[in-house]
Amino acid sequence: MKKYKIFPLLAMFALLLSSCVNNYDSSLSSRTSSLNNNSTTNSQNSSTNSSSQTSSSNTSEGGGNIEIIEDYGLADTVQEGVILHAWNWSMANIKNALPEIASAGYTTIQTSPMQPQKDYSGQANWKSDWWKLYQPLGLSVATKNNALGTKSELKDLCAEADKYGIKIIVDVVSNHLGGGSSESFHQDIKNYEPEIYNNDLIHKGYGLVSDSNTRQLVRGHLGDYPDLMTENSIVQERVLSLLKEYVDCGVSGFRFDAAKHIETSFDGDYASNFWNYVLNGAQEYNISLGNEPLYYYGEILNTPGNGREISWYTDMMSITDNNASKNILNSVLYSASAIGNENIFSYSSLIGEKAVLWGESHDTYANDSEETTNISQQVINRAYAIAASRNDNTSLYFARPTSGATLGQISTHDFASNVITHVNKFHNQFVGSSNNIYYENNTFINVKNYDDDYGIILVNTGDSLSVNVKYDQLVDGQYIDQISGNVFTVSNNVISGTMDSSQIAVIYTPEIPLRPIINVSNDGSNLIYNPIDVEISVANADYSYYQINNGNSIEFDKSTIVKIGDGVSSGEISLKIYASNEKYQVSKEIIYHKRDKNNLTVTVSNISNDEIEDKNIFAWVWKSGDDGRWVEGNLVGNSYSFDVTTNDTHFLLASFPSSITINNVDWPLCIRQTADQQIDTSKIYDSNDLSWRDYL
Repeated sequence: MKKYKIFPLLAMFALLLSSCVNNYDSSLSSRTSSLNNNSTTNSQNSSTNSSSQTSSSNTSEGGGNIEIIEDYGLADTVQEGVILHAWNWSMANIKNALPEIASAGYTTIQTSPMQPQKDYSGQANWKSDWWKLYQPLGLSVATKNNALGTKSELKDLCAEADKYGIKIIVDVVSNHLGGGSSESFHQDIKNYEPEIYNNDLIHKGYGLVSDSNTRQLVRGHLGDYPDLMTENSIVQERVLSLLKEYVDCGVSGFRFDAAKHIETSFDGDYASNFWNYVLNGAQEYNISLGNEPLYYYGEILNTPGNGREISWYTDMMSITDNNASKNILNSVLYSASAIGNENIFSYSSLIGEKAVLWGESHDTYANDSEETTNISQQVINRAYAIAASRNDNTSLYFARPTSGATLGQISTHDFASNVITHVNKFHNQFVGSSNNIYYENNTFINVKNYDDDYGIILVNTGDSLSVNVKYDQLVDGQYIDQISGNVFTVSNNVISGTMDSSQIAVIYTPEIPLRPIINVSNDGSNLIYNPIDVEISVANADYSYYQINNGNSIEFDKSTIVKIGDGVSSGEISLKIYASNEKYQVSKEIIYHKRDKNNLTVTVSNISNDEIEDKNIFAWVWKSGDDGRWVEGNLVGNSYSFDVTTNDTHFLLASFPSSITINNVDWPLCIRQTADQQIDTSKIYDSNDLSWRDYL
């Protein structure tokens, strides 16, 4: 029996029907107040920045809400602070995670591109589909066809983040659009950018990009997608329109993808006013609204290109310094002394304040090269701690996804671990201080002494957890490492002590009391069929306990393992965790969905009356790579339920004339069918407010 192909119109957690055709194989309270030095500012429009918000009342003992504290102790600006790269996270999930993000000390959140994406197909695994976000179909903010959300959800996120003193910056793709090939547009671009599409505003005949000459660098194509004529006024106007649209959403800045492949005004025969027109236009518009100046940084990988100067970009924006980041990581991996050098920057000591550094980026983790994919998170954290200990650059923490995560999902919470939280808090507390950097005995040390506030970050690049380093900037005394709780002693300019397994020590007295942090090893996003062990850990807590299905309160200290699903055949299982200290109480609830292997049911709710009247609906169910089978379900009201097995991975629904039964189903008689859907994503699929669409 043949299965018929549809155009992928599936929105996450919703089913959109299409015609049955073709053969198918079933196998910133404040905005950012910092601007790069070249940017236009208007001091009359500047307002005092603050990283606080009006606090809500304290939660009651055992309450489910997290109190929003008055001051998270965040640095005031993007450039001074630390950025969380919430890569592939949906706008809704970022919004929900704001208390955790603020508590972890992040000044700024960077989102993935929010332009209409190529080949949108609803829910998808990040590993196979993340690149589609970097081949957008248009220069506008997506109102649909973006796996991470919509324009309205971005607005909601910006408004909520503002309450926490967090700025939102967005990754912007303006060098290229989605390709039919390296020198042709994807056909759907005409729906979003008709002028660009109809005028074929693409660089052709230049081949692949190359650093060897300006011609290929700024007019060559990066892959199987076309390079835009960024020197053309139509393209420039559309990019400026995109930035203004983002500003209207509440965005505080931008990361420009492939920035070095867009020409500057200094590029001779290949020069244009793209950057001047776009950046100045966006900044002027932003300031006219009374906002704090925008922050910009551009992706400049490896070198600016043969015969070109890095200052052509740093005079306009901050830049990625991936070579400096790589040097830091290699120093951690190979115990090299380069990290003790005050001037680690690749181009000039004058651009430290314009550099963005990281332990890893989405390119080093997710690109085919997989530079950092197989390096442990612990090693990456050490590299990040070194970068973020400095006050002469901006640091970015890349939130790794798990291999099975879908686009939009927050699959790991390492970004808010106790280790990273204290690194971030240390950075924010010592904004404005100088670096006192030294490297000895496989130990990186950065000492801060600012306004009578004293602190030290130590990072071990070897195997020993023992520290014994002599440095003349140290002040005698005994100090507490906030990560391990261990005592470090300084005597005669020698610091000694023992780190924990993170191999990072952060020695300071936090000015802002720290909220307890709760981490859970399994976030409940996947169905479970057998009992599972879940690890719970807390930090900054004096008292903690958990409950399963509102049962007895079980106290624990720092961490424990709990069994989820034991004695339950199917249904929802609630795990609630509470943690408190002398000032704050926090809680977290996770719902796990367990199913009986022998009685699995998928339900689709809120099906349109038009799709039910005078029609029969059947489910086509299959295991990925195998042929499928028809399954008859039960239609109750506007909900359709059908049984599957643990072996099944996907399904779709198809509607037929009412005369068709399960015994004579035939694909050519199909009226409409849904997009393919993974069975293990959710128990119920809600099609409310979404009509079943015809094939486009």
